Amino acid sequence: EGSELDMAVGVEEKDRETMKGQNREWDDAVDVVETQKVRGRWSTGLLASNIPMSSSSSRAGEAAVPVRVQQTGADFVAGSLADVRTFNTTRETSTSYKHYQPIKVGLSVRYYISRSWSVETGLTYSYLYSKLRSGSDDYYDSGVQTLHYIGVPLNFNFNIWSSRRLTAYASAGGLMEKCVGGNLRSTSYFNGAKGDTGYENVMVKPLQWSVSASLGLQYNLSHLLGIYLEPGAAYYFSNSSPVETFYSSHPLNFNLELGLRFSF
Repeated sequence: EGSELDMAVGVEEKDRETMKGQNREWDDAVDVVETQKVRGRWSTGLLASNIPMSSSSSRAGEAAVPVRVQQTGADFVAGSLADVRTFNTTRETSTSYKHYQPIKVGLSVRYYISRSWSVETGLTYSYLYSKLRSGSDDYYDSGVQTLHYIGVPLNFNFNIWSSRRLTAYASAGGLMEKCVGGNLRSTSYFNGAKGDTGYENVMVKPLQWSVSASLGLQYNLSHLLGIYLEPGAAYYFSNSSPVETFYSSHPLNFNLELGLRFSF
């Protein structure tokens, strides 16, 4: 009787182990299905990149910012439009810029060619903000330049590793941007006295091209929604525009992108 009982207990334990194995296989199958859902066919995303940061550049030479002044004897009084170069012909002049990191937001659409490869495009908006000072120590303009860009990216992505909840991937591609508007608001200063404030439109006519590469990590909140983080770098090609921007002063730029991705 004892041996029969031991045999029965052994069979029961073996059955339990078999059931546990089957359950593990079922869980693994569910994970695969959920992962495939996350990767499946199409996804769209909302993105934002970069935080307010600044960098500086400067160049010597004549000032290029218009000012509004009126000459009365030896004094300068705010009034009519004149060029600061007129009052700095015998003085050493320079123009310095303080460029802030561009802020970018956008909408992306991704198509999965396979479980590992996908192609992505969309629409982006970039806001470029710069401060500048142009002229001599005594006669100068201080201004703020803002530019607005609309862009169309094209990226190729490769999934390096993935599980039910996490996906690590690499991305590389390019971006075409067009400046759609901008302005320069400047204030004149003469021997410490504040003059008029001027306003003018600024436009960068050539297209701005760039290439980029990044590594991404996505956490899947469900098979429909994930949140991702992408640190990366971009290189902006020269477009020979006379307008100095963050892109022209710092062609190699590191950025951080954060976003939501919806799969369907």
